[in-house]
Amino acid sequence: MDIKPIRLLSVIIPCYNEENTLDLIVEEVLAVDIGDTKKEIIIVNDYSKDNSESIIRNLEKKHKEVKGFSQPKNMGKGAALKRGFAESKGDVVIVQDADREYDPRDYKKLLNIFKEDRADIVFGSRFSGGAPRRVVYLANTMANKFMSRLSALLSGLYVSDIHTCYIMFNGDWIRGKSSTLKSDRFGFNPEIVAKVAKEKDNLRICETSISYYGRTKSEGKKIGSRDGIKAIWEIIYFNVLKR
Repeated sequence: MDIKPIRLLSVIIPCYNEENTLDLIVEEVLAVDIGDTKKEIIIVNDYSKDNSESIIRNLEKKHKEVKGFSQPKNMGKGAALKRGFAESKGDVVIVQDADREYDPRDYKKLLNIFKEDRADIVFGSRFSGGAPRRVVYLANTMANKFMSRLSALLSGLYVSDIHTCYIMFNGDWIRGKSSTLKSDRFGFNPEIVAKVAKEKDNLRICETSISYYGRTKSEGKKIGSRDGIKAIWEIIYFNVLKR
């Protein structure tokens, strides 16, 4: 099988008050072996109130691969991602949360699908099996599966884990979409899945299993029941009302 060369992987890390894990996740990303593909790490600080900004500046000094950007006010994860996508230069682009729930060693699995020239977008699924997964809250798991099925019903595209962090994109495609994205906060996933679904006849869309080590609320988990209700609305909005 011919291998398609992937020159650069852009890793987008949205950051809001992640001083406890930011150093660690950047070191983990840098340590991952992805062959001849180089990495750039783009950290977008969403007006953190902790020590994240100074950590980012120290990481920039320490590693040439790291580039930091600061939002002028707290604008939300979706807005941070849009900024990161626009600043990226990679042939492929992936989202990486700073909280260490997702393992960068899974990059190779997603990236290989691109190198085999089989995909334009690859979703990493926590629910497709075959990878370690920390068992935390039943309610969160059931809510995620329900929302994935609702999205599939409304969009005609079945993605088993629409709220996954790990989505690897063709770089040109996601940069072209970044200015059109409307969600500034946690609605990014329902919106991007809806956009992908609308182009499903022209995009090669794949899914592969990934590992997941979810945090508890005492460990800093930020998503709550209000976010779940809002996500259901966003699935309906982006798939039905905003066609």
